[in-house]
Amino acid sequence: MKAQFAKIRVNFVELLLLVSVLFFVGSLAIPRMQATPQSPESALSESMHSIRSAHANAIEKLQRFPTIEELSVYINDVKTYTRFDGIELPIQGNRLTIPTFVDASCTQPTESINDEVACIGKLSSI
Repeated sequence: MKAQFAKIRVNFVELLLLVSVLFFVGSLAIPRMQATPQSPESALSESMHSIRSAHANAIEKLQRFPTIEELSVYINDVKTYTRFDGIELPIQGNRLTIPTFVDASCTQPTESINDEVACIGKLSSI
């Protein structure tokens, strides 16, 4: 009976040692994954998603299309600047303007920060 108990204890100690080694290796890998730079294309895609989500949220809250200025208030997770012709994003040192439009078909651009935004345009590339 003692031999079986001793074997269980050794197995438990081995398990603890294995888990601690795995945690140590994981703690080395996680900072490297977090430090991976984001490509400009993925940063733009993420920002566009945030702006479109903010536009949908603003329409739901206001029960109408938001102005460019109002839209910028709803964009939380991306630093933006309002312009008469859209929303400006700083992406990796460049300032890119996402065009905004007053019609749902994205053909008539906004001309003032007080114009209501019915459509968020897109950039084809950086």
